[in-house]
Amino acid sequence: MIRLKELERWLSTGQAARVLGCSRPHVIKLAQLRRVQAVKTAAGWLYDPRSVEKLREERLVENMEVVEGSSVTPNNLNP
Repeated sequence: MIRLKELERWLSTGQAARVLGCSRPHVIKLAQLRRVQAVKTAAGWLYDPRSVEKLREERLVENMEVVEGSSVTPNNLNP
């Protein structure tokens, strides 16, 4: 059970969107899909900052893996 005092430090949808570098509707979708820990309140969604940071780090690792595994070189950028 989440304590009220703990929720005081949780992020709004806009704050979570800035951390993740995506839109507010996308952050809400992530909450609905349970990709981030969040609670829906009368005032809107609140997001666990640790969960948001973990997802951000996972995305950074995924992006690094894609770049490292890419076969894009300056020679094959132009057709």
